Amino acid sequence: MLRRVAILGLCLGLIGPAWSDSAPPAAPASELLTPEDSRALILRALSADRHDIAGKLALGLLRADPEDPFGHMVMSTVLMRAGNLEEARRAAKLAYRHADTRRQRHEAARVVAATEARDERFVLGQLWMRRALQAAPTAPTRNRSIHEYRALRSVARLKFQIAGQIAPSSNVNNGSADRINVIDGIPVVGILPAASQALSGTIAEVGGSFSYRLHQGAASETRLTGGGQLRRVRLSDEARKKAPQAEDADYGSTYVALGLSHHRALGAAGGLASARLSFGQVWNGGDRSYDLASGGLSYGFDLGPELRLTAGANYQMRHNDANGLADVETTGVSFGAIHTMANKDRLALTVGTTWAASDNGQSRSTERSARLSYHRAKPIGPVSLSAAIGVSETTYPDYRILFWSVPGGREDTRSSAEVNVSFDRLGYMGFTPTLKLSSERTLSNVSRFETDELSVSLGLRTAF
Repeated sequence: MLRRVAILGLCLGLIGPAWSDSAPPAAPASELLTPEDSRALILRALSADRHDIAGKLALGLLRADPEDPFGHMVMSTVLMRAGNLEEARRAAKLAYRHADTRRQRHEAARVVAATEARDERFVLGQLWMRRALQAAPTAPTRNRSIHEYRALRSVARLKFQIAGQIAPSSNVNNGSADRINVIDGIPVVGILPAASQALSGTIAEVGGSFSYRLHQGAASETRLTGGGQLRRVRLSDEARKKAPQAEDADYGSTYVALGLSHHRALGAAGGLASARLSFGQVWNGGDRSYDLASGGLSYGFDLGPELRLTAGANYQMRHNDANGLADVETTGVSFGAIHTMANKDRLALTVGTTWAASDNGQSRSTERSARLSYHRAKPIGPVSLSAAIGVSETTYPDYRILFWSVPGGREDTRSSAEVNVSFDRLGYMGFTPTLKLSSERTLSNVSRFETDELSVSLGLRTAF
């Protein structure tokens, strides 16, 4: 049954002058207006910048129906304009709670996000903007929400990301593909224990990172950074039968780090220089394994509208090993190119070399790698696609097996391929489910290090 709202003659008298001759004659004080009439008058008041009148009319709507989403929405707008952010936020949340349509929820969430942003509570603002995105009724409103979310994130001091995946795998322990250990050039054959052979199971990983802006200039930014990753493994029944002594916890790992990063815009060609420094610790099998210290420099710039070039240098020290192993210092350089095609698809190539130095000959190595990736800009139906292939060659010139030096050193060649599928239409609040199909194979002149792995990963990532 249609509710009717009593509007005081005083309110009606105030409306008239706002539209001059275009305004309808003032109704008698005793006349009742329908909610539709009141909403029309409210919209006219707002368009004439008469927020005081709009607020009084909205209060009339809410007296008749305390759950009227339009009334709460108008009150949030009026209160925010008056600078009463706390009450404006409360009214917008009530509008969101009682909304009847996606558009109403969308607009109410945007208002809550705006009040949080004006209070410089940007993390909460981003959360509400994700809710606005989830309720966006059309593609243009969705794109607007993404743009507004990115704007909030760009000014936020605190940023964070989280992602996770579950992956059934044929080789959770990076074990050998064969039980026989053969070394080229050495007439000795070894039998590998079951726990050193490939074991199947399921890998669960979750990782996150955060950064906090310490300083921002006209063309630079310095941030405190941190993050971590958890990896847990559950062996399959087949693996438990194959290696009864193996336990799930043996193959779990944890990594945490804290550091600093600095970014500076250079030149007119989209140039960006970055420097980073971090300190971390690694646990394996539930016990601390070693500490890490790392740093890096990188620079990227546009070589025309379709090509971006990058270069980087990295350093890492693995030290304070729990088993007393010698420190390992790794340095590396990398170069990359990203080509954007006419249809906005992206093709990227990265090549690099790393050198590992240590008093422990087993750890000294040189690695050369290349990776080619492709990202399709336009979704295929409900999914977005990307793919990558990679290859690396690593040599260990001083590698030994018991009493024997491996002739010519140990040489590993690893190849990999992956296909990534994002189910964009199944996303929630900007988080999208993903599926990753990957294959990896390592060939070596020491068969202990020859591995095969196939995995299917189900994950969740942020879409923007």
